[in-house]
Amino acid sequence: RAAVSRQTHAAYALMARVRKAHPGLEIENCASGGGRADYGALRHTHRVWVSDCTDALERLSIQQGARRFLPPEVMGCHISASPNHQTHRKHTLAFRAIVAFFGHLGVELNPLQLSDVEREELAMWIGLHKSLRYVLHSPSSTIIDYPVVDGRHVFGVMAGSSKTREEHLIVAVAQSTQTLQEQPLPLTLPVYWPESHYTVKLLGPTPPPFVRSHPQQLALLSGDTAIAGGLLQSLGLNIPQLYPESAILLEIKTVKE
Repeated sequence: RAAVSRQTHAAYALMARVRKAHPGLEIENCASGGGRADYGALRHTHRVWVSDCTDALERLSIQQGARRFLPPEVMGCHISASPNHQTHRKHTLAFRAIVAFFGHLGVELNPLQLSDVEREELAMWIGLHKSLRYVLHSPSSTIIDYPVVDGRHVFGVMAGSSKTREEHLIVAVAQSTQTLQEQPLPLTLPVYWPESHYTVKLLGPTPPPFVRSHPQQLALLSGDTAIAGGLLQSLGLNIPQLYPESAILLEIKTVKE
């Protein structure tokens, strides 16, 4: 006799009883072992552990798939150790933090094994995530997710108000592999108002991992240059080439006039 439906509803009922008895309890779904990372389970749980693999490079594609079904605030995304527990790959703290930045951020490393500089950087990334959570995890925000081209992953969130005509975008650009083209294609941005002006600012405590860059390119990413929204939509930003397995985080905001 068919039992899958009965087992599923029994699992929901069990979680509902536990939550009622212990209202402060948080339950994390498992994407594989528990097999219950579905919309029905999300009524009773707080987040989904997307994968046991926390390697930032692997997570780029894993989380890209998960974003098609899950809101970012319920996706368990951790800043992992280096070397990584599963793959033994070594990545910069910035790369690991940016890949995990948009989800339900956690830390999966031993802070006692970090240097003083690394602990300060980790605290900065956590503080930055908290300060931007109103954009990252707002019900009114829209997910930004571009197709991967030449190993470049572009993803983020955008929020805007039609009353104030203010807009706020947080966008990650991550390079997974060595590029085939010497200069990547310009990054166009889906801003709402082409007639408004925007600033673009690099976020983070470390220098950007660019292969090479021109002063004019860096000036556009300084947060001090007003750029017409129509140009961001049509021509885009000429972002310098990134090294493989590195990433940058951009903040784009409307200029108050």
